[in-house]
Amino acid sequence: MDLNETYNEAFRIFIQWGPLRRTPVRTRWREAFPEVKEAVMDAWSAEFRRVEEFAFNLAEQVRDCRLNQEAAIEKVAERYPRLDGELVRGVYTRAYFHAIQ
Repeated sequence: MDLNETYNEAFRIFIQWGPLRRTPVRTRWREAFPEVKEAVMDAWSAEFRRVEEFAFNLAEQVRDCRLNQEAAIEKVAERYPRLDGELVRGVYTRAYFHAIQ
C-alpha cells in the first residue's frame, strides 16, 4: 500500500459508521497499520478532524441554501486533494446528515 492509499484507508477507518465506531479509532488504526507510529496517528487525528469540521461548515451552508451540494463536495475535494472521490462524498454526506439534525 502506498502512502496515499494508507492515508485514504486511515480516513476510511476514521469515518466508519455502525458497530465498529464504538471501538476507538486508534485501536482500529493499530489493527490496520501496526507499523504506524503514534506521531503519525496524532497527525491523522488532527487533520481528519479538520476535514470533518470543514465538511460540516459547508454542509451547514448547503442546509441554509447558501451553497449547493455539488459546490460543497468540490470544495472538500479541492481543500483535501489526497482524499479519493468516494471519501470526499462520504465525509460530506455524513456532515450533511449531522447538519440537518
